[in-house]
Amino acid sequence: MKKFTAILLMLGLFITVLALPAQAVEAEIKFDVKEVLYNNKGELEVQGAFSNSGDTPVVAKSLLLVINGQDSPTSAYVRLIKTNVPSTQYAHKLISPGQPVPMTFTFPQAKKIKLMKYTYTATLTVDSPITVVINGKELVMETLPVAENGRTLVPLRAIFQALGADIFWDAPTETVTAKKGSTEVKITIGKAQAEVNGQAVKLDVPAKTIDQRAYVPARFVAEAFGAKVNYDSATKKVTITQ
Repeated sequence: MKKFTAILLMLGLFITVLALPAQAVEAEIKFDVKEVLYNNKGELEVQGAFSNSGDTPVVAKSLLLVINGQDSPTSAYVRLIKTNVPSTQYAHKLISPGQPVPMTFTFPQAKKIKLMKYTYTATLTVDSPITVVINGKELVMETLPVAENGRTLVPLRAIFQALGADIFWDAPTETVTAKKGSTEVKITIGKAQAEVNGQAVKLDVPAKTIDQRAYVPARFVAEAFGAKVNYDSATKKVTITQ
C-alpha cells in the first residue's frame, strides 16, 4: 500500500451523536484517524477507530463522512468527498465505553486524487442496543440483535438454543430446521415464508445473513414454540416467556 505524505490537520473525527425519535442516547463518540493511504486498487482509505467516552453503549446506524482537501499550499480547500458510508462496514457494532472499535473506510470515488492536506468531519447516528430476555435471563449473543421494519432479528443459534430446541443447518439451501417436542420449525435465509409442522407461515421480515451469521425474527421463532413475547420500545427490550 502506498501511504500519503499528507499532513493531517485533524487527527480525530468528532462525531455528532443524533438522538433518534424512539429514545435519546447519551454518548460521546469520536473517530480517531490512525492512517490515510491509497490501497492497492488506488482507492482512498481512512483507517482509525471509534471510541466512546460516555457512559452508555451504543450501536452505529448511519455515518456521513465529509473530506475536504487542498491540492497545493496556495489553493483553497475544496470538498472532495461527501458520502454516506455503507452501513455494512460498521452496522451492528457495539461501541462500548473504553473499548475502541477499529474501522477502515474506503472511497473508490477518490481514486488517484492527490491532495496535500485534509480535514475530516462526520455525523454518526446511533441507537441503544436491543436486549433479549428469555425466562428472566438476558440472552448472551456473540453479535447484536438488529431492528428491521419494526421487527427484531436475532442470531439464529443463540435463540433456538435458549428456547431448548435442537437445530439442524443445511448449508446448500441455507435452511435451518429446529425441533422441540412435537414442534418443528423450518426457516430459509431470504425467504418470506417459513414452516411450522409442515404448514406455511408468512414472515413479516425474512431471515437474513448479517456479518456472516444467520439472523431470524425473534417473535416468530418464540411464538412458534408456544412462548409469549413482549417488546418494550422505551427500553428496547424483548421479553420472552415460555
